[in-house]
Amino acid sequence: MKVGMSTASFFPNEIMQGIDNIASMGIDTCEVFFNTYSEYRPEFASQLKKRADENGIKIHSVHALTTQFEPQLFSPHEIQYKDALNMFLRVADAAKILDAKFYTFHGQAFYKRNAKGNMQRTAERLSALTEKLKDRDLKLSLENVHWATFNKPSLLDEMKKYDELTDLFFTLDIKQAVQSCFEPSDYIKAMGDKISTVHLCDYVQKEANIETCLPGRGEVDFLELKKEIDKSGSSPAYIIEVYKGDYEDIEELKNSTIFLEDKISD
Repeated sequence: MKVGMSTASFFPNEIMQGIDNIASMGIDTCEVFFNTYSEYRPEFASQLKKRADENGIKIHSVHALTTQFEPQLFSPHEIQYKDALNMFLRVADAAKILDAKFYTFHGQAFYKRNAKGNMQRTAERLSALTEKLKDRDLKLSLENVHWATFNKPSLLDEMKKYDELTDLFFTLDIKQAVQSCFEPSDYIKAMGDKISTVHLCDYVQKEANIETCLPGRGEVDFLELKKEIDKSGSSPAYIIEVYKGDYEDIEELKNSTIFLEDKISD
């Protein structure tokens, strides 16, 4: 197993540049983070696939910007839902062109403190979305995010009252787990053997603040993390997803990748 990387690690650079940067570090697996609507177009996806193939990079998953349409997929307003669904399927079509296997998904965005979604509607819509991806050979992977749908491990048990969601996969984000005031292990237990992707980042906790940093510069025990995930029965892709402000140059990012390869590679 080799560690992959998300093109989001280079935002605000363009995706094509991100692919080139990833290839320059000898990484052969990536998650494509779509930044805007024009990048969902088949023409763009085809160009991106060509660039990835030229660089020997396999695209494991795609990820769209949550706020562009994902919250409306859970709206009680039927036209909002249908318009958002059309956009969701455009991303899915782009993912199929890229031969991606997973769609990393945030879902709702809770802009107000202590806001809660309608649990029955959440379960029903997630079930519908997973079903619509099947003919594209694509699986929905719900990511734990402190301000979005999966902001607590108990969500899955709550949704099971309405739907088992047996076709739903999960993306584990370490920093988001801590920002949700839970341990990553709490989410690993909840996700079980359905973890498709792990977003790798490190952090330093300073009182109530979580400061992100490159893997190897913070508090995460990546060796222990890998052991816990192995015990869960999952065999996910490990994808570095950091912020541009977490490093100064590509060499720093490459050294962090080497650090992770030593810790979590089989």
